[in-house]
Amino acid sequence: MLKTEPLSQRGWALQERWLAPRVLHFGTEQMFFECYCSFLSEQGFYLPGRVDTLFPTTSRTFPSHTHPSSPDKPIPDNPTLHWHAVLDAYSRRSLTKPSDKLTALSGLARTYASLLPSPTTYLAGHWSPTLLHDLIWQAVGTTTAPAVYRAPSWSWAAIDGPFGLFSPNSGIGWDKGEWTALAKIHATSITLKSAQNPFGEVTDGYIDISAPLERLYPAAEQREGDGDVFPNRQKGAVAQTKEKLEGDMEPTYTCFDTQTHTERARGRELWAAILWKHVRPAEMEREASYHAIIVARVEGREGNVYERLGKVPFSAKDLGVCGWMDDGGLVERFTLV
Repeated sequence: MLKTEPLSQRGWALQERWLAPRVLHFGTEQMFFECYCSFLSEQGFYLPGRVDTLFPTTSRTFPSHTHPSSPDKPIPDNPTLHWHAVLDAYSRRSLTKPSDKLTALSGLARTYASLLPSPTTYLAGHWSPTLLHDLIWQAVGTTTAPAVYRAPSWSWAAIDGPFGLFSPNSGIGWDKGEWTALAKIHATSITLKSAQNPFGEVTDGYIDISAPLERLYPAAEQREGDGDVFPNRQKGAVAQTKEKLEGDMEPTYTCFDTQTHTERARGRELWAAILWKHVRPAEMEREASYHAIIVARVEGREGNVYERLGKVPFSAKDLGVCGWMDDGGLVERFTLV
């Protein structure tokens, strides 16, 4: 009932609502009252508990328990899942100033940090304990890139528009199953615009990481097309990991973060940095899938420096047999900026 209201479209208003213990909404047609016990409308609608807060009180979505320092504020058993819900809601809202992307969420991030075990570092919208999993976020719907630098390419804050994240420990839906890390993070660094606000704007950032790198090529049907240039569109550009199809290996579909990222990818050598292997439970489908990000070397930078351009999933048929699958060899160490 509030989704179409003007304040529900604004980025800054999200934390104002989620952090307030009680909210009085002046809607277009009626008023609403929201607190940790319930959500009530002027016309009689009643919803027990509360979901749109860092301290959810309904078990329908996020099972919770009591925060030891604030007995009136339950916290979720799976904080990562709830942070993903925060980002999902935030990504669909608009900001007048694009530079506010991280700042408008800083109040929620600061409060969320108090719920996490220490030491935990905030990294341009991500958290250090879950960073490797969160690197495989994927743009969905209509997304755009800001005109000026706002965050490292590996952060969701580098784009505008909705994106999806995976929650391997949630035990929910398609995220169920066994997740095996194929990459390793050695070090991270974030340069803050203001040292007084570790949850605000950043001017630089990098990840020192090791992962298998597979070269991406346009699929055979795209190379044979009439004047097609790879990649030819943001979502669904067809790629494969070897220059020629071998056996029954199938092409896969890439998803670049924005149309701007697609244009920046043209004419460059593209690589898939394989970060995770996922095997779903027996009652679903047992075939292994692999989650990778699309990267390209940054010219003019010393060493193996790459930037993220998108996300690409693989099935076992997409990849074929690669040397790194059995013994973890053939892994490259590089810097992601």
